[in-house]
Amino acid sequence: MRFSRPRFALVRTLTIGACLVAGLLTPAAAQIQIRPHSEAFSEGYRFESQNQFARAAEHYARALELAETDRDRYSTSLRQATVLSQLGRHTEALEAVSRAQANTPEDRDRQGELGVFHATYLRAADLVKASETLRALRALGPRPNSDQRAWDLQMYLRDARLRRAWGDLAGALQRYDQAEPILAELVTDYAEIAAFHRERAACRLGLNDLDDARKLARDAFSADLRRVRSSRRRDAADWVSKGDVPVAQSMLLYAEAERRLGETADAKEKFDAALELARKIEAPREQVLAFFGLCRLALARNDLFSARIAIMGAMLRTQDGQIPDLYIETLALAGEISMKEDDFTQAVSHLEMGIQLVETMRLTATPEDRQRLLALQSDHYRWLLETYLRNNQTWEALATSEALKARNLRDAISGQQVGIETAEHRVAALRDLQSRLPADIAVVSYANADWSRTDPVAFVLTHENLSVIRLPLAELPELLSLLPKPNVLAAQQRDVDATRYDLSDEITLAGLVAYFRETIYCEPAEIPSLFPHYLTTAKILHFTLIEPLTSALGGRQRLLVSPSGLLAYVPFDALASIQGKLLVEDYAVSLTPSLLTTLELAQRADVDYAHSFLGFGGAVYNPASYNQVMASAPQIKAELEAVTAVRAAQIEGARSPYAGWARGPATNLAGTKAEVELLSELLPNSRIVTGRNVSEAYIRGMAARGELQSSRVLHFAVHGSAVPTMPDLSCILLSWEGEITPDMPAERDGRLQVTEFVELPLRAELVTFSACETGLGAIIAGEGVVGLTGSLLQAGADNVLASLWPVSDYSTVYFMRSYYELHLNEGVPSDLAIAQVKRDMIAGKLQGYRHPQFWAPFNLYGGRELVVQ
Repeated sequence: MRFSRPRFALVRTLTIGACLVAGLLTPAAAQIQIRPHSEAFSEGYRFESQNQFARAAEHYARALELAETDRDRYSTSLRQATVLSQLGRHTEALEAVSRAQANTPEDRDRQGELGVFHATYLRAADLVKASETLRALRALGPRPNSDQRAWDLQMYLRDARLRRAWGDLAGALQRYDQAEPILAELVTDYAEIAAFHRERAACRLGLNDLDDARKLARDAFSADLRRVRSSRRRDAADWVSKGDVPVAQSMLLYAEAERRLGETADAKEKFDAALELARKIEAPREQVLAFFGLCRLALARNDLFSARIAIMGAMLRTQDGQIPDLYIETLALAGEISMKEDDFTQAVSHLEMGIQLVETMRLTATPEDRQRLLALQSDHYRWLLETYLRNNQTWEALATSEALKARNLRDAISGQQVGIETAEHRVAALRDLQSRLPADIAVVSYANADWSRTDPVAFVLTHENLSVIRLPLAELPELLSLLPKPNVLAAQQRDVDATRYDLSDEITLAGLVAYFRETIYCEPAEIPSLFPHYLTTAKILHFTLIEPLTSALGGRQRLLVSPSGLLAYVPFDALASIQGKLLVEDYAVSLTPSLLTTLELAQRADVDYAHSFLGFGGAVYNPASYNQVMASAPQIKAELEAVTAVRAAQIEGARSPYAGWARGPATNLAGTKAEVELLSELLPNSRIVTGRNVSEAYIRGMAARGELQSSRVLHFAVHGSAVPTMPDLSCILLSWEGEITPDMPAERDGRLQVTEFVELPLRAELVTFSACETGLGAIIAGEGVVGLTGSLLQAGADNVLASLWPVSDYSTVYFMRSYYELHLNEGVPSDLAIAQVKRDMIAGKLQGYRHPQFWAPFNLYGGRELVVQ
């Protein structure tokens, strides 16, 4: 301690001396101290810090040319990749990271490399790779000697942004909440604070939590104002004179929250102010978003003239093609205005122009971008559908409805190069489908069921006729009085898909569907108390979705249903008439992702199969307990034999919903081994795979040898999981191969995912998932449900039998054995066989399993059997 002052004095003297010497240097000598590379790099970093990414990219490119060492080339390439990613030049960004890795110094920044990879994949909407790189980044941990709390903050924010990109807004908010105390402790930069609040506000808007969204947007705006040395209390002219793009973005979020809250005057004032600022700073995207807000405000008060003026402002700034996503949205709003003016010709022109623009962009887009482009089309198709309906163009309306479903899946099934699809092509295809319908089949296609801006409709297509029926949602509020409304609202708010729509605190069809599922799939002890609510909900949904169609169905009892949005999660068989009769007692229902998908399936050639059945069961999930658990398989098999012999059985709990599957061994399922053994004994010329062989490597080997293509039915009795928030991660879980590590290849992680299924060559008449929730997925605008069922249809299955919730061992074996007996051994068509098994269970042939929880989850997807080949 006593030497601290002299040491300080010495350092101070040396520092002053160094400064004096530097001051005596000639300008030329001083210039020698700064290498050309460093100067270019510094300029790039300066522009990057000002969010001027295009200019930063130019300087980094120059710095890369001037770099003399591997260290310089490495650091410059990483910074270049970062700004290229910000500019949306994702391929170039990935090349820049690869270039950095080619010049790796000894002290390489592995965390920095993965961070840029992750950010680029995230911006490119390659969410599977973004998830993989984030897992690898988390496994690496922080850099040596860095702040653990800062690392935790970074991980929370990256995870939140990834979840937000997947559409898991509730999950994203949980991560933001975990990040908040760390951010408050470590971060003082107002720009970062404002960005944090903006991201949270956007999530709250997406979840229709409008009060919190407004508060967070106001906080973001306040932080931005402090950053530009202003105050929330000053008038608009002051901050407009000093603001920048982030200020405009915060103000737009603030205005949008107030618009949705119905505070139109305040919202208009803020949209006007944001527009003024965006004009001053020449920010075209923010200008267009302000025009959108003003247009929607005018539409809400039916001021079509003001709406037209606003949309013209947006059109002038987008029609040059520089902001294609906003130009597409501009055309949708222009079409909506024309439709409300009853100018149907102009409405169709605007809406089809937007659709054709997206179709053209899809020709050269990546698969991930094609999905994003489909989502951009959704409003066009919805308003175009409404326009055609109002103009009595029924076939065009049906074609428009079906165009919004499973487009990427159809492209994949057809095996053809992505091309432009016209309305005329879709109408011709649907007329072809009509000509192939047998006399006893009716097709039901629902449209706009998940959209609150127009009433949903149903199309009924038979061999002779096409009818369109408006669904009676006007009576829904009165019918909801028969239910515990707080419970329905809570179910609506819990549902990951229901919360994506403009629902607020108003209960709509989406919330009713969510509540219906919760009243069926519940703990066995809750069945008696929830049954009255289940039955009431079943009657309301039947009244809304089925009864209006009765006349158009013309007595037909075999239905092929093309759902819309959240209706894909409805167990239709469990709906009930006013008299309490269940739908499955009158109808046999099959589902299809879209009618045009079924038509593609119908055009596949028939196959001669070498085996009737190939079953997978008894996978090794926990090696330590496997032998002990499997010792009970013979006893379980005997019990299941008794169950299938229609003897009394006690209710058993559902299979484990895969607790622990993400972090280690899951629960071994002795019942699955017994299940496939029983089914193989029932079906001649069958084969089963059990134990360690229920693995990715073994299944891939069978696929390579053509063994999957030679079996009529593929049956997977394994753990399974749908991940609605991250649909490409939905999977079935195979034999455990150890803890998942960052460097473990995807083909050995024990999970056969959606993206991996599509690579397996299949040609099965039917693939059955005797597993939990395999019929679920994510509902994505422009595609519908994305999950395991679609991946199997794409891989080569004609039909998929999957479940909507976890299932009981005993009821599942009874269901499967009875179904296969009817369909494979007796030749009963699949839809009729499934309906008959469900009717038998309702009638009590399997005691203790009459409740729909045990038979309603199983749905048949595809519809190929119902169409003449």
